[in-house]
Amino acid sequence: MPDVTVTISGPAQQRLDLVVADYNAENGTSLDLSAWLALHLRELAVQREFGTRVDQLKRQAEDDLSAAINAEKARLLQSVDPDPAGVDGSQT
Repeated sequence: MPDVTVTISGPAQQRLDLVVADYNAENGTSLDLSAWLALHLRELAVQREFGTRVDQLKRQAEDDLSAAINAEKARLLQSVDPDPAGVDGSQT
C-alpha cells in the first residue's frame, strides 16, 4: 500500500483529536489520529459498494417480512375457519 502524507495545522489536529476521542469513547476503541484517519479512508473507499449492498439487503428483508406476514395471516385465517364457502378458491 502506498504511503500518503497529510499535513494539517495545529488547530485542525486539536479539533480532530477531540473527534477521535469521542469516536473512541463511543466505540470502545483506542485509536490514535493516524489509525482513525486510516480507518475512515478505508470506509470511504468501500462506501459506494457497501451502500449498494445495504440497499439490496433491505429490499430482501422487506420481501421476506412481507412473505412471512402473508403466511401468518393465512395461517390465522385458516385456524378460525378453514375456507368458508370456498373463499380460497379450492372448491368449485
